[in-house]
Amino acid sequence: MNNVAVIPETTPDSKIQLTQDQCVAPSSVLFYKGSFVICDPFTHRIIWLDTKGKVIRTIGSMGAGADQLHYPTSLCLDDEEMLWVTDRWNHRIKRIDEAGKTLACIGKYGDNPGQFSEPWGIGFGDGHILVTDRNNHRVQSFSKDGTYQGTFGCSGPDQKYFESTEFKKGFAYTTWYAQSNRFATVETFFHKDHYVIGSMEYPCGLSIASNGDILLVDTGNDRIRQFNSNGDLQRTLIPDELLSESDFLLDVHASASGNTFVSFELRDTILKLDSNYCVTGLLRAPDGRLSHCTTEGNRLYSLDSWNRTIYTFTIQD
Repeated sequence: MNNVAVIPETTPDSKIQLTQDQCVAPSSVLFYKGSFVICDPFTHRIIWLDTKGKVIRTIGSMGAGADQLHYPTSLCLDDEEMLWVTDRWNHRIKRIDEAGKTLACIGKYGDNPGQFSEPWGIGFGDGHILVTDRNNHRVQSFSKDGTYQGTFGCSGPDQKYFESTEFKKGFAYTTWYAQSNRFATVETFFHKDHYVIGSMEYPCGLSIASNGDILLVDTGNDRIRQFNSNGDLQRTLIPDELLSESDFLLDVHASASGNTFVSFELRDTILKLDSNYCVTGLLRAPDGRLSHCTTEGNRLYSLDSWNRTIYTFTIQD
């Protein structure tokens, strides 16, 4: 059932239109000490803007040097108000001060602990930096000094797929089932004691709620997964459970007030979810494509990456 008609809708209070000279396709936004900070992956820069859209400063250029970037993708702040960025194609994360000076570079390409293959989403909570390690299908945790602390997540199709009609029509299932009457569960089908159903495929966006829960966009399975601070899976949300006729999930943001905001690839809408993950509001920019967002008090700032625009919404409680 489509419940759009009964959900309150909010339109922008204002917008800032950026030019192609300023940025190409911004992919992350923070409201930081009275100004906006955005990543612009295609120019390999981080850009500070005032509230009217004027460029204050930029850092970065394409390269692998300590002060360079290669497709920076996501930003977060730690409890000392230092910036962290996923330097995606350099397969590392960086800690940066408010003036843009690089304080630390952490990680390199690989699949060992502390290594990355396209780190994407990043968040800070309970003293830890958490990073979605996209091509390694996991989340890694670090202290602020860069010490590796742990990993959770593993690759593999969702259990829902193995229980689906599509899978059960396949050659592997029908052949094995014809030769054995022991088939009862997915685990016995694979007949490996160590087999674990995959928990994520190509995770991207990540946000940490005020209670320490970790929310991430499991892009390969088109769903949101909620983990506790120990990395234990708590809940799975798929688009049809959020809103009917939805598109591919893009990003998730947990606000300090306890709301969660979800965006999609090509929609003009961000969904506002309450603490039970029920849709309680729509933030809509007509003719826009809302992508990544951040909150500050009762304000939500959303990027329209396609159109180089920052929208401001007042959040209705």
